Amino acid sequence: MNAAIGRAWLASSKIARKAGHFQAAYGAMLQARYRGATHYFIQGCKLLKSEGDSIRALQELDNALAARYPMLAEGTIDLTLSDEENLQQVKVRELSTHWGQGY
Repeated sequence: MNAAIGRAWLASSKIARKAGHFQAAYGAMLQARYRGATHYFIQGCKLLKSEGDSIRALQELDNALAARYPMLAEGTIDLTLSDEENLQQVKVRELSTHWGQGY
């Protein structure tokens, strides 16, 4: 149940961020984290980037990626991850690559 609530908070954070309501987006992201949403940090990084702090957003994303998927940082693939985790790992890596191209 908490996971579903966390996902709902993440959706609220995304909507608020896109509407330019950064305070509300941040609060919703914190609620998602509290409720155990596994990839809340992605929304936090997107929020940083939306506020104009692109370099910090990229650093936070890379740090979260290295902490969450240490085998990926070593260049190996973890076959024990679930399909959802693999998908999120790919999305985070693509986002990091996309944001890093501007620097």
